Amino acid sequence: MYKLIGKYHNLFLNLSKVFMAGGAVYFLWQHKEIPHIWYQSEQVLSFKIWLVILVLSTFNWFFEIKKWQVLASFIKPISLQTAAKQSLISFSVSLLTPNRIGEYGAKSLFYPKKEFKNVLSLNFIGNMSQLLITLIMGIIGGIFLWKYLPATFLQEGSIRQHHFLLGFVFLVLISFGVLWFKHRFFDAKKKIFDADIWQQGIVYALVRYLIFSSQFVLLLYLLHSNVAVYRLFLAVWLTYLGAAIIPVLTFFDWAVKGSVAVSVLGLLHLPSPLIFKVVMLMWTGNFLIPFLIGSYLLWRHKPRQV
Repeated sequence: MYKLIGKYHNLFLNLSKVFMAGGAVYFLWQHKEIPHIWYQSEQVLSFKIWLVILVLSTFNWFFEIKKWQVLASFIKPISLQTAAKQSLISFSVSLLTPNRIGEYGAKSLFYPKKEFKNVLSLNFIGNMSQLLITLIMGIIGGIFLWKYLPATFLQEGSIRQHHFLLGFVFLVLISFGVLWFKHRFFDAKKKIFDADIWQQGIVYALVRYLIFSSQFVLLLYLLHSNVAVYRLFLAVWLTYLGAAIIPVLTFFDWAVKGSVAVSVLGLLHLPSPLIFKVVMLMWTGNFLIPFLIGSYLLWRHKPRQV
């Protein structure tokens, strides 16, 4: 695989630029109504809302970049600036691939051929750590949400409660299936490093998870949700679990996460427009802005000679 990537290194980067630019233009052309969502309520444009988006999205990406800096140090030490450049460019390239799979190939282009398998392994650890945290927190959210729903929200009877339970169990089984498949697909013969690096990856993944899930809940709260904060957290954790196992182009993450969020948070009787506004604001801070920054860095990036 590396020989193929190395041989067509410059072509890969140039095609990535064209593909991203074309994809972004098509996306915006197809979804002209998206900007209007932010103008439907003066609250959405308030200073507090944008402060929450920008500050917490910055912290989210800081720890994502820091995570890659720590993981990459097992190959060679890199500065935070270098880690930021590699992370943002790889993110932009991978944004138009299912579940950011293009990130594996993109990051390998920053390193020599001999480190190809190590880069794949380290990136695998970073992504699997995030998925593992999402699975654990999603299970916690689902269990406790099911515990509270019968007495407070699901007054229609036990049938709907059982539907929720069956759906949750199915979701968990699918999640474990995804974890197993990714582990098998990656090939156990590749270098996975020791427990220490897994531990560091999981710690950074947990910090990131707490940041962006808190951002979601805080935005709901600032937009005057009248649901208890702990129930919002449980529902948001379950939402991220549902969204994580659906293969989709990351650029359209807002659509999948929005539909899952409406389904889960709808159990708390939150209005769909409120949920979708928050999803779009989250997408803007954590996906769109980093994508634009990464795209700019990619255009300025000088390909490594191979």
